[in-house]
Amino acid sequence: MSTCCQRAYDKEFDRSKAEKELRQYQANGLKKSSRPLRDILEGLPLQGSSLLDIGGGVGALTFELIKRGISRSVYVDISSPYVQTFREEVERRLLETQVNSLQGDFLQVHPQIAPVDLVILDKVICCYENYEDLIRYSSAKAKHWYAFTLPRHRWWVRWGQGIYQAANRLLGRSFTTYVHPTARIEEILQQAGFQKRRQSVRFFWTTMLFEKIS
Repeated sequence: MSTCCQRAYDKEFDRSKAEKELRQYQANGLKKSSRPLRDILEGLPLQGSSLLDIGGGVGALTFELIKRGISRSVYVDISSPYVQTFREEVERRLLETQVNSLQGDFLQVHPQIAPVDLVILDKVICCYENYEDLIRYSSAKAKHWYAFTLPRHRWWVRWGQGIYQAANRLLGRSFTTYVHPTARIEEILQQAGFQKRRQSVRFFWTTMLFEKIS
């Protein structure tokens, strides 16, 4: 069922990269490309809510949303080095009772995860060729809100992504990303009973917040 870039992940997102990203977060806060997802949730009644952070990386958004009142969080990432780095930071912050972490492809581990109030995917949908199943199974975990950031579906973004992929092939890297049609993603979420509440566009990326209405 999964077509995510699982085999390439540990190589692309290794321990050195994870530790560097965590140090940058500790020193400078949330990176610029992740701020729109945090900001689009502004004003939601998150106090005491539960979170599912899919493809959470070093956990920066998990930690930021815990500061905003999230009381329980589930984190999933396919990269073993990133999961290890995240777990160490959870221990350092004394958050073991609030945070549960899973290592693996979400499309394989999702049966282990109970529904939560809020599901977030920060630049994760673009890692899946089989994005429709990712949207269906991940949105099924959202009781109230579903938010994500992904590349804009514009010709010049697709053109740039094509150049990036060609460079990866020349360098012998198997990591792959995709630019998926936003309209199709919205259609899947509407069929699942969600309505779009907010959208933020910043050059290469678009961020959306959906709310469950049925």
